Amino acid sequence: MGEHLFVDWKPPDRYSYSYLLGLYLGDGYVGLRSGGGAHLLIACDACYTELIDDCRTAVKLVIPESNV
Repeated sequence: MGEHLFVDWKPPDRYSYSYLLGLYLGDGYVGLRSGGGAHLLIACDACYTELIDDCRTAVKLVIPESNV
């Protein structure tokens, strides 16, 4: 049986977290890196510049130390 790891983490901004979850479920991907860690990819058409800006802002609000 696999081992379960429970993390006691709450997003600093619940609205932004929910927004990112919606984008992820719409057309997102979480990939694992070889050095341990992960990256989040959200795909959308470049003509949706406001959506791209909102997504970038949401990531920074949820994970401030992230490289967006």
